[in-house]
Amino acid sequence: MTKTIQIGRILKFAVVLLTTTACAYVPPARFPVTSDQVVAAMRDRQLPIEGLRVIMPTSITASLDHPSLEIESMTLLSPHTAQLKVSCREPGVCLAFYVSATWPAQSVAVTMPPGLGHTIVQAGEAKLERAATRSEPTLRAGSQATLLFEGDRLHIRMRVVCLQGGATGDKVRVSTPDRKQTFTAEILGPTLLKGSL
Repeated sequence: MTKTIQIGRILKFAVVLLTTTACAYVPPARFPVTSDQVVAAMRDRQLPIEGLRVIMPTSITASLDHPSLEIESMTLLSPHTAQLKVSCREPGVCLAFYVSATWPAQSVAVTMPPGLGHTIVQAGEAKLERAATRSEPTLRAGSQATLLFEGDRLHIRMRVVCLQGGATGDKVRVSTPDRKQTFTAEILGPTLLKGSL
């Protein structure tokens, strides 16, 4: 009988301990990263910001309010469109993410800023001229692209094949290269799509 009372007390203590521990955990606060912060990072890299439109594929959060951002790399997709890889300057504050930047067609063609070094990837000039003059869909069926899935604590980037063609903003079906999984994604640019979780 004494053992039964002791076991009962131990169980009661364990339940109280588990209850207070579970209630005491508060997840860390997350703060939104805005397109204005991305524009400030672009200004720091001496990129033109006149008439700029920044498209963030999903809501991005950081562990600090108003974190300082930096542009890691830039890929020119056309003379007036680029894909930028952005990260927080302080380590561990946010995951690196991608944004699409578009400048007005009547503006001067965007050039690579000084100081990005070997991380710059630039398409050939002939390809850029063809992209600027043609009025074809942004993505064609069968073309390869990058699909982004992003959430509060998740960042997935995968290669996909487009099953449908479309223009920027359209939702199209895409699949993994082995055709085992299909997704619906929004077209952000000629090589970039955004998926929803």
